[in-house]
Amino acid sequence: MLALIRPWPQLAPVAAILIAARLSSTLYAAPSNLGSGSRTVLMADAEAILYHSGLEPVQGRPERIATNPVIANDKPWEVAIAYCSIQQDPSTGLYQCWYQSYAGSRAQDPTRRVVLCYATSKDGLVWEKPSLGLYDFNGDPDTNFVLVGNGGRSVNYGASVLIDPRDSNPDRRYKLAYWDFSLTD
Repeated sequence: MLALIRPWPQLAPVAAILIAARLSSTLYAAPSNLGSGSRTVLMADAEAILYHSGLEPVQGRPERIATNPVIANDKPWEVAIAYCSIQQDPSTGLYQCWYQSYAGSRAQDPTRRVVLCYATSKDGLVWEKPSLGLYDFNGDPDTNFVLVGNGGRSVNYGASVLIDPRDSNPDRRYKLAYWDFSLTD
């Protein structure tokens, strides 16, 4: 299950615990590795800000959302949910979540023991799990799977999805990193 802490009004729901600040090359001196211009930088590390005058780090008091979990394990393949990547599509404003789902012994096919699933949300609080029909689960094609394991001695783990807006090919803007076990261990 994926739980959410209530966001601060000025931050997106998925960044509720992290403090962010808008940097502008005219207001703050940004280190050369951050580049210039206006952008959001996570303020978990003060190294990102060279000029601190007038800035005061403030952490809000988190509070649990009453409707938790926001992504419940309510599908047969969702014994447990972990390793979430959440991005907001800048063109649509839609939140996209890729999460690892563990089915364990419920899966008849070993490639379905751990899968990568997809969910969407308009507000980051209410999530939908669209039927993608890419992979089945125990014969049922109505799943939200985007990746299945290779069926090796264990399962795939730690999937992380990033959107790369700099890639000139729109079909290659979504990047995925994960690890899986070899079939020949």
